[in-house]
Amino acid sequence: MMTFNEAVLELIKRYNRNKKVIGIVLTGSAGRGDYDKYSDIDCVVFVKNKNIFLKEGKIPFFEFVLDIRKSCLSHIKKSIWSNDMYYAYLKGNIIYDSKNLIDPLFRKKRREWLNQIKKRLSLSLVNLSVIFSFEDNWKGLCTTTHLEKYKRRKDYLSAQRLITKAFEQSMEIIFLLNKEPFPDDKNKISKICYLKWKPKNYKFLYKEGLKISSHSLKNIEQRYNFLKILVNEIKNQTDLTFKLSKNLYKFYLKNRDN
Repeated sequence: MMTFNEAVLELIKRYNRNKKVIGIVLTGSAGRGDYDKYSDIDCVVFVKNKNIFLKEGKIPFFEFVLDIRKSCLSHIKKSIWSNDMYYAYLKGNIIYDSKNLIDPLFRKKRREWLNQIKKRLSLSLVNLSVIFSFEDNWKGLCTTTHLEKYKRRKDYLSAQRLITKAFEQSMEIIFLLNKEPFPDDKNKISKICYLKWKPKNYKFLYKEGLKISSHSLKNIEQRYNFLKILVNEIKNQTDLTFKLSKNLYKFYLKNRDN
């Protein structure tokens, strides 16, 4: 039976004979190195131009499944990267780089990402303030939240949805506090364990905080209390790690369209 590393070597052999292929990057669990027997081998094959034909999608490959995407290097050099692209590529593994073009690009994009951290973190905290009530007016974020409005209207279904959204935003902020792009929704909780900093008892807090036992005010308040513990730790870590604007809402108004 072929091992994962042997399969990767065969993958390189398959494409390095094609002069139109200039590089291969493993992404997903294969790139991060946290794959298991259920994982596909996700990879991006870089070609000289977008018109070159290359079979894409899920393809059986020995005991594994390749999930191949094609990308044109000149295109991603010019494009504005999404968070998903930053996460996929900066957490990826370059296994073939025939002209040494991919590694310098990814290094440049890493610097670009780091330069965006403060802005991304600031805007994420403002988005959180729409749901979580910063009663102490930390960073100028005290406001009447949508969550409070839904509670007054007794629209508990919408209130529960907002709390779930706040937990999702808190996960994104935790990655940003570690100066890392955040993964897609399916991987957010499971990848927090690899971060240098994470809130104490975060697994328990998310397990209990994401639990909806009923659409009642009592359950909403229970969940909100777990969220409050997380946010208080996030506030403390933010103050220790970054020097942000004293009024994040004013910062948001100036930077929301940039």
